[in-house]
Amino acid sequence: MLDAPDFRRVGHGGFGDSHNSIVWSMEWFQRRLYVGTIRDILWLFKMIGNYPYLDPYPVALPPLGQMDLRAQIWRYTPEEARWEQVYAAPLVRPSLSRRARA
Repeated sequence: MLDAPDFRRVGHGGFGDSHNSIVWSMEWFQRRLYVGTIRDILWLFKMIGNYPYLDPYPVALPPLGQMDLRAQIWRYTPEEARWEQVYAAPLVRPSLSRRARA
């Protein structure tokens, strides 16, 4: 069984990108750690509901159109103690015709 001393912090601050706000998934594959992130979760909170405990918001939120909200996958190589971004979800723009049908 693993205990706290068996672990060490290898990443913080969004892997150097503070917009990476939550780890959504994590898996070891071929001796590397892969981590999927969600970005700027506070914007989602702001858009979907009223959260008085987040007023004022703890970070500055730029206009939504200026934010890159695409999910990312990062890879950690222990031998090099290095993180690198290996994937970013494609940018998808909503279609006006789709919105009209909804």
